[in-house]
Amino acid sequence: MPLDSFHPAVANWFRRTFASPTPAQAEAWPAIRSGQSTLIAAPTGSGKTLAAFLAAIDDLVRRGVEQALPDETAVVYVSPLKALSNDVRINLEVPIAGIRDELLQLWLPDVEIRTMVRTGDTPQADRDRMRKRPPHIVVTTPESLYILLGSESGRRMLSTTRTVIVDEAHALAPNKRGSHLSLSLERLDALCGRRVTRIGLSATQKPIEEVAKFLTGSQLALPEISRPDELNLRRPRESGDPAPSAAGAEALGSRFRGNDGHDFSARRYPCTRASPHRYRSAAAARSSSPDPNAARASARPTPPCARSRTSR
Repeated sequence: MPLDSFHPAVANWFRRTFASPTPAQAEAWPAIRSGQSTLIAAPTGSGKTLAAFLAAIDDLVRRGVEQALPDETAVVYVSPLKALSNDVRINLEVPIAGIRDELLQLWLPDVEIRTMVRTGDTPQADRDRMRKRPPHIVVTTPESLYILLGSESGRRMLSTTRTVIVDEAHALAPNKRGSHLSLSLERLDALCGRRVTRIGLSATQKPIEEVAKFLTGSQLALPEISRPDELNLRRPRESGDPAPSAAGAEALGSRFRGNDGHDFSARRYPCTRASPHRYRSAAAARSSSPDPNAARASARPTPPCARSRTSR
């Protein structure tokens, strides 16, 4: 039986709640428990979401019974829909509460599994609690996952992720949101330093192989691209440019002289967002020149409303 591999508290809760696993659940659980990335493709109402969540909850329960769960995120659930509260209640809160009751009946230590929803609508107070004490299961959207990966606190929270559940994979695969999510999943793997187990939930879709490719992504090693520390620029010398010294001209050599014999002036700028020195110098020169408008403004008398009360 597929439930024999689950913790007794998890298996007992499932047997008390459901008559038997659905075909999608029975076939998905062995693959998920083996650590393989799995795509569950089945019609709506076949228990796909519960199949993915129950396997993740079982892993947390086993770890929590042995020792208290650390305050770190282990599961990330990504859905393209913002209305996630119903999925969280049915597939997370209800099973977790029932499994905790089963643990008490088995005289086993209680396991507190915390879940939180992180979207653009999440209140600031909940975001602060998430930063101070990361939940074990994070429910989010592709866009919010991208934002979390770009923040220091979000990266610290997601660095302990073990499993990613991607819901509605068939709706994400053919569009830009799916491409955006694929990039975020690869970034998550790089952040965690390992291949995070991916579980995809999809309605019946053809060709199913393309949805599977979208879920698993690419495992090719990309070459490292180094960024130069300095950037060399050359431009033709203008009439107002100062002439280089003899030693400087000798050091530059013919590299900065064109084929037609005209000299080139060269400047070396660091690769930063700061403005080049010559533009800063020009701005300083303009600011140091006398401004007739400023002189006229300084000669104007101070209006009565700006004078102090003591001068009256």
